[in-house]
Amino acid sequence: MSWKNKLQEYCLSKGKAYPKYRTRQTEGTPPHQPSWDCTVTIEDGHRFCVSAFRGRAKEAEIEAARIAFQAFQKKEGETVLREEVMIFPFELIVLVDMENVPSAIPRLASMRTRNMVVFGFCSSAATQARKSKNHAIADSDTRFTIHEVPSSRMHAAEMGLVLWTGEFLGSMHWKEGDEVCIVIVSGDRFADAAADCLNARPQVRSARVCHHCSDIPVVIGALANEMSMIARSKFSRFICNSCGLQYPIDEKHVCEKE
Repeated sequence: MSWKNKLQEYCLSKGKAYPKYRTRQTEGTPPHQPSWDCTVTIEDGHRFCVSAFRGRAKEAEIEAARIAFQAFQKKEGETVLREEVMIFPFELIVLVDMENVPSAIPRLASMRTRNMVVFGFCSSAATQARKSKNHAIADSDTRFTIHEVPSSRMHAAEMGLVLWTGEFLGSMHWKEGDEVCIVIVSGDRFADAAADCLNARPQVRSARVCHHCSDIPVVIGALANEMSMIARSKFSRFICNSCGLQYPIDEKHVCEKE
C-alpha cells in the first residue's frame, strides 16, 4: 500500500476528510530539471511539506504523505505530531523577525530566489494590519509560513525564532551530505549570536544576518550564487526516493516500486 493510501485510510479512520495536496514546481527551476514543492493539509489544520523535491511531482506527494503518516503514528502510546516537517536536499532558509524588520516579508516576496523558504515570527501583540498583510503573502505563496508567538512581551518574536529554529533543525530528516544556508533578518543583536551558534552545526553550511531590509538582496544573492554552484556538482545524479536508485540527471527513471 502506498504512503498516500495509508495516510488517506488513517484520516478516514479518525473521521477526517481526505488529505489535500498542493503541488507546484519550485520557482526558478528549469522545465527539464524540475523540483517540486508539495504541501499536504489534514482537516485539523496540520500541514506537512516537502520543499525543492527533485524528481517527479507524484514522488513529491508520496514523500509528503510518508512524512505526515509517520508523524501521526503512535510512539510509546502517545501520538507524535510535528507540524511543518520539511525535507531539504539543499536549501536557503530565511528567518524573519517581523516586528524588528516589518518590511522584510514583502521584500522577500518580490524575490524569485531558487529553493528559498521563509519563516516569519511575530508576537501575539503585533498589530492586526501588519499581520494581515504578511499572512496574505503566506496564503498566496507556499514559500512563506508565519508563526505567531504566544506571548505579548518584549522580544517575544526573537525568542520564538530561536526556540523554533532549534526544534525545526532537530526534526529534519538529515542524510549524509545534506546542508542548508540560513539567513536571519533582524536588527537586534541576538541575531549575530544566533548565527554563530548555527554556524557551529555541521548541517549548516552558512548562517548570515541581515540587519536591514536593504541587506536582503545582497546577502541572499551571494548565498544563492554559492548554492547554485554547489548544487550543480552535488546533484549531478538524482536519487529515487522509492527504490533508492541513483541515475544521471539527463536520464528518465521509471521506478519499479510504483
